[in-house]
Amino acid sequence: MDDRAAHVSELGAEAELPWLGAALENYRRLAPAQKTILGCLAAGMDIRTTATHLRRSEHTIKSHTTAILSRLGVNSRQQAGIAGYHLVLRGELELPSTPAVVRDLHIRAACRW
Repeated sequence: MDDRAAHVSELGAEAELPWLGAALENYRRLAPAQKTILGCLAAGMDIRTTATHLRRSEHTIKSHTTAILSRLGVNSRQQAGIAGYHLVLRGELELPSTPAVVRDLHIRAACRW
């Protein structure tokens, strides 16, 4: 194994994603509702599905998502989702349960022409 590979192995994902370490540290700054939404981002849910799942308006979810991006110091929902998934793997964040309503949304989306 070369020096770079050993260094990456030592540091984990943070070596390949330099923004990730700061995002994981900033997670504690999120409000409880924002942590719930981050879990939805980590699960790959879009705004509409998250709003339906949490029984909130899309506008509310978008506002919280903007605040999450700012507090984590990331540039996109994708980066926030990656950080959220790392938190899930570390046991610090839970993925949302998928009720029948969300399952039905996925089925309807898959059946669109």
